[in-house]
Amino acid sequence: MRISERTRSIALRRASSTGAHPSWPAWPEFSFACQPVVDTITRSPYSYEALIRGREQQSAFQVLNAVPRDELHQFDAAAQLVAIELAARCGLSRKLNLNSLPMSLMVRAPSETIEAVARSGLHNSQCILEVTEEEMIGAHTRFAEAISIYRESGFRHRAPITDPFQRRCIPVVSAENSPDTGSILANFHHR
Repeated sequence: MRISERTRSIALRRASSTGAHPSWPAWPEFSFACQPVVDTITRSPYSYEALIRGREQQSAFQVLNAVPRDELHQFDAAAQLVAIELAARCGLSRKLNLNSLPMSLMVRAPSETIEAVARSGLHNSQCILEVTEEEMIGAHTRFAEAISIYRESGFRHRAPITDPFQRRCIPVVSAENSPDTGSILANFHHR
């Protein structure tokens, strides 16, 4: 599903309301693929992970590398709003996993994401905030406060707990920011 101009302007306004003024044309065209997260007992989808993709199905890595480094967290935060709107427009009835770089959680107030979920018609209890392992957490107190606000609103928090290939940063987990669920990272090779 392509992003409408309306959605693009909403995401840009939300990103700009944080004080940052990213130039949308400098950002790559993107949309999302929804990957099912399957319950291994029932063998049915438990949730759907919103995976950012380029207009020509480029990987998340390719899309994020096309964003200027100084705008990466604003882009990531704005992309979450787009994922929420697209999930609502698709009629998602399961949970939605929203990937986020740890420092992107501090680009805008958690209340903006919570309000976007409410406007979309989804429920906070459907949302799982999945903090990625792509960067270290730089402001532990602010990160823990943001996670706490999301949790109090009904979001769940998921984080990687192990990386067998030791190629990624596993965020430091403490009592204040410990995830509700974890994920074991694995590489799958296709022939």
